[in-house]
Amino acid sequence: MATFGNTSKERLITCHNDLQLIMENTIKYMDFSIAYGVRTDKEQQDLYAKGRVLEDGGWRIIGPIVTNCDGIVKKSKHQPINGVSNAVDIVPFSNGSMQWNDDKLWKKLSREVWKSIQMLLLQGKISNEIRWGGFWTSMVDKPHWEIK
Repeated sequence: MATFGNTSKERLITCHNDLQLIMENTIKYMDFSIAYGVRTDKEQQDLYAKGRVLEDGGWRIIGPIVTNCDGIVKKSKHQPINGVSNAVDIVPFSNGSMQWNDDKLWKKLSREVWKSIQMLLLQGKISNEIRWGGFWTSMVDKPHWEIK
């Protein structure tokens, strides 16, 4: 059975309790890492700047972008509300590293997370609706799970 490393544990404890329970259950069935829990405003702004350049007071896209939330006007669910993140980013872990580009592992991981969500909802251990970035159409975000 897989377990979280220290860095993943530190990131996970910054997340909403429902997300913690979901991920703690899912790790029993598949190995993965927690890439993000809480993000500071600066971290969110830095991620927003990826693939963009600031020109004449506005942002222009110059490459692949990783978020539509600038951290100022449009906040990310990773930015803390009442001290916790309402989002978590996870990545499949295999062969000693995070596997960002393995579609089979992403499909398996998403199935395991959905199974955990359904089980915990049925048991009454979580109460919030969960949304997955892998279903988004404007910008697919497979690592991202959030409280709706």
